[in-house]
Amino acid sequence: MRFNVEVTPDNGEPFIVLATSRDVRAWERVQPLTANGRTMTWAHVERLGGMPAEAMYGIAYQAAKRAGKFNGTEDEFTATTDVDLVAMDAQPDPTSPGA
Repeated sequence: MRFNVEVTPDNGEPFIVLATSRDVRAWERVQPLTANGRTMTWAHVERLGGMPAEAMYGIAYQAAKRAGKFNGTEDEFTATTDVDLVAMDAQPDPTSPGA
């Protein structure tokens, strides 16, 4: 699985990162337990038929961190950026590690 995410920081230029299965797995590993003792996984996202904001932000954070585009915490990322899915033909920054 691979998809592009455009990240728009409050104080900076937008950038595109490629989210891969590594980012999805990293996001899955940090999900808190729900009331029924389970965590949200990619399978849950697929069953919903769309990506909830929590998942999009979490996966975008993992991708941006891996690409060296964001160095703060996930809470800081969520508070200071907007994220959007973009077409796969949109190109991530080729100078980023992990692009």
